[in-house]
Amino acid sequence: GEEGYKQDIVKASELITSAYCDESEDSCMIATYARLLELTEQHNEAFLHYNKAYIAECNEVMPACNCAHGYLAHAYMQGIGTKKNIDEAAKLIKHGIELSKGCSSNIVIYLYAYFALLNREGFDINLAKQYLEGKYPFCRYEISRPMMLKLIYKRLGLDTTEIDKTIKLC
Repeated sequence: GEEGYKQDIVKASELITSAYCDESEDSCMIATYARLLELTEQHNEAFLHYNKAYIAECNEVMPACNCAHGYLAHAYMQGIGTKKNIDEAAKLIKHGIELSKGCSSNIVIYLYAYFALLNREGFDINLAKQYLEGKYPFCRYEISRPMMLKLIYKRLGLDTTEIDKTIKLC
């Protein structure tokens, strides 16, 4: 449902399922498939696939992406197919950040910033700021990053004028 396309869960399901059949060992593809399962209310299956994606990612010698950490944390935070467990979610995010630093996927960076804004022990607000300020080419429709960055700037007592301009562009 982005970039002028109407949301079409049936078409998305066809495309994602087909891609998953071709790339069923790829951690990002497994996580994407799990997200589809979540959106179609198949929560237990979604959790199993989020966990499968995480295990696949951990088994990669040099994972290109750490989104599985973020999606499994998301499942724990929301209680998707499992009991809510914020401590486990925080642990997953810290591990994901340790693996990929500022090259983390958006979901990991956003959840790191979320925990930093909550003053959770072991999460550094300045590091969250640094990660959110990294280059990101899709601000035209993706407003989460500048909105979180604005919250961090406010917490740190920094001027938000430039971020406000970015938000307006989004």
